[in-house]
Amino acid sequence: MRLTHHLLLLLIIICLFSMPALAYYQKLSWNSTFYSGANDIITDSSSNAYVASYTSDPYFAFLKIDNNGQIVWNISLTDQTGSALGIKVDSNNSILITGYKNNDIYITKYNSSGSHIWNASYDSGSFDIAYDIGADSYDNVILTGKTLNYDSIFTRKYDPEGDDTWTQTYDPAGFDGAEGIAIDSQDNIYIGCSGGVSE
Repeated sequence: MRLTHHLLLLLIIICLFSMPALAYYQKLSWNSTFYSGANDIITDSSSNAYVASYTSDPYFAFLKIDNNGQIVWNISLTDQTGSALGIKVDSNNSILITGYKNNDIYITKYNSSGSHIWNASYDSGSFDIAYDIGADSYDNVILTGKTLNYDSIFTRKYDPEGDDTWTQTYDPAGFDGAEGIAIDSQDNIYIGCSGGVSE
């Protein structure tokens, strides 16, 4: 019995001291400084990284970084204040960015070279914000967030050309915003919501 306890104690000690040791083998390859902050990041099939960001003004901003940490291009939309909050890459390596501009939900699509393809916005009449974005197997675009005009969770779908196909607003009890989206291989859409307190 004592031998078993000693072996168990030895095993715990080995595990505790081994875990930090393993972490030392993770070496930082590069780092990059840009704008005022990063809200979301995604990679494409060539290991380039795309970052949803904002400037100090603040303006809606995003950029591409290659796998050596070099900034390939960066874009800030300075016509209105806002912030890019969610970013995804579709099957053609087109970049989809969403967030808000001037209190409206904003979405834009660029190709991997940094050329603009299309953009769209949504205004409920109050402050609206999209937190996350995704693409299904047909490269349709789905974004989600919240609209304060209806105090509701907001989800909208666009086709690959930027035309909206449907909009859903819903207000489940105890939730006050949608902050994450996932789309499975069957194109089912999953929305992650934040909790709230209703009075």
